[in-house]
Amino acid sequence: MPPENPSPAGALAAALAAFAADKPQAAIAAIENAGAAAGGSLDARLLLARCHARRGAFEKAEALFRETLRRRPGDAGRLVHMGFFYLDWQRPAEALTAFREAHAADPLSPGALAGLSLFAPAESGLDILPDIEAARAALGPDQEGRRTGLGFALARALDKAGHHQRAWETLIAANRAHRAAEGIAPRPAGGFPKGPPPGWEGVLGTDGAAEEGPRLVIVGGMPRAGKSTLESLLAGRPRVKAGYETNLLRECVDDLNAEIGVDLVPGLHALPASYLPEFRRIFARKLAERAEGHAVYTLTAPAPSLVLQIPVILRALPATRLILVNREDLDTALRIFQFHYQQAGHGYAYFLSGIMGQIGLWRAAVRHWAAAEPGRCLALDYEAVLDDPGAALGAIARFAGLPGPSAPPPALPDDRGCAAPYRAMMEAALQAGD
Repeated sequence: MPPENPSPAGALAAALAAFAADKPQAAIAAIENAGAAAGGSLDARLLLARCHARRGAFEKAEALFRETLRRRPGDAGRLVHMGFFYLDWQRPAEALTAFREAHAADPLSPGALAGLSLFAPAESGLDILPDIEAARAALGPDQEGRRTGLGFALARALDKAGHHQRAWETLIAANRAHRAAEGIAPRPAGGFPKGPPPGWEGVLGTDGAAEEGPRLVIVGGMPRAGKSTLESLLAGRPRVKAGYETNLLRECVDDLNAEIGVDLVPGLHALPASYLPEFRRIFARKLAERAEGHAVYTLTAPAPSLVLQIPVILRALPATRLILVNREDLDTALRIFQFHYQQAGHGYAYFLSGIMGQIGLWRAAVRHWAAAEPGRCLALDYEAVLDDPGAALGAIARFAGLPGPSAPPPALPDDRGCAAPYRAMMEAALQAGD
């Protein structure tokens, strides 16, 4: 049992630890348990904003972000957090404004430069290449992590500016630096997996349980493969509430463990059949809270972890539907390779061969589930969606149990062919085992 009304510093430390463990609900509880003295500090309000964003309560998170900025106007760090929050909320214009303001407040802010590197110079109106170089040079020897992060930002900025050869060389160096800093072995013992992990097909069918209330639609795919683009087709429709990449299912598992009294279930993939009724009850309550009266609640989920979760989702949640997204392999691999992932489970993302191996596993899973459960799993290609967004929206609406579209679909960002300038370099790197 946590102590009642712990010190503000102790409450914030506990909340930060919970947030780092991807338990935003526990982080919120840690702050609220400490009372007004802890919850009212600027750092606590910022962390609360990030927690509510992680849980999909975007309006509440936005209000908290704006509160911290009113109390400390022009704070570059808070503006950076707000910028990435808006990116998660699929509001790039507001994100760009926040990153610009952070850059104006501190031209060498690593976070502001990382955010701006996601936009082409024509979009941002800024040439940030000199600032990234200056920011890297200004870092001390004890800040190699930030230097590596800025290396990824520099590679993305060079890519956006069309300097592809230098972008690739910078990207290779950044990935190698991250692997060295984190102690990631060049190749796992026995190499990267060539086939699906044992048990990935699970057990087909359900136990006959029925579900009432809103329907969950999960858009799954590899990172940077177009999941958010597909979700955005549904997000603006009546009766649909978008959750984006929030942790609803993980939160349900955490609540189940709290009810049991021990951390018996490490993740959704390991949910014992004997706990399905309790899990469904928790899920139904939380889904209704998140959906806020809407008929459909959507969220995105990244592979490769989703591969092992799909059979449990299909068995535990019969009304849930999965849209499984594929994208051209090298385009997907490049965009993954360009990002500095700092969450657990992304070790593969710093090797092209590791990325390509995981893409192969995901494609095998998509083929299997689209054939085995066609009424509950819909396979879509990112490129086909951009070729005909109206047809894709119609297919997705029918699959989700919604009326067909009555208006043209929104304009979608088009990132097809991004790997074309790098194809020869990527193939050479794959041959070298990089």
